[in-house]
Amino acid sequence: MGFPRHRRNAMKAELETIRGESGDGSLSPSRLVQWAREHPNSHLYKAFEWDDVKAGHAYRLWQARQIIQEYTVEVVNQPAQKRPARIPFVSVPNLRNGEKKRQGSYLPRSVVEKRPDYRQDVLENQVRLLKAMRKNFGWLTELNKVWAAIDKLELPSKNEAA
Repeated sequence: MGFPRHRRNAMKAELETIRGESGDGSLSPSRLVQWAREHPNSHLYKAFEWDDVKAGHAYRLWQARQIIQEYTVEVVNQPAQKRPARIPFVSVPNLRNGEKKRQGSYLPRSVVEKRPDYRQDVLENQVRLLKAMRKNFGWLTELNKVWAAIDKLELPSKNEAA
C-alpha cells in the first residue's frame, strides 16, 4: 500500500495512539480494525475497504494467492534430489504490472526458468524484497553476514539476461 508521506505520517501517529491505548505498547490487527471502525474520520479508517462485497472479494483473491503459493506436487517413488522444488508456481511481476497485463500473474516455475525475461523479472523482484528485508531488519546484527551478501548482489543487465 503506497500512501503519500503526509498520510503515512498521520497514520503513524494514529498507530502510536493505538499502541498507547493497548497498555503494553503492542499493536494487533484486530485492535487496529476495531479502532479504525470507531474513528471514521481517521486516516486509518480511510485505508480500509469497508464495503463487505469488495473486501470479501479482495480477501478471496488473497486466499487464492496463498493456495497457489502452497500448491505442491508430491512425486512418489523418486529420490529426494529428483523431486520438484517446493515452489512450483512463481509470481511474475511484469505479468501483473507491465504491458503483458493479464489476470494471472503466476506461472509454473519450469516456464519462468526457461524465459530469460521472466527469470530476470523474478530475480529483480526478489533482490528488491531482500533489500527491503535488510532495511527493515538490519538491526539484527546476528544476520550481518546475510546483509553483507545482499549488499554485494549484482544483477545482470536486461540485455545479458535475454
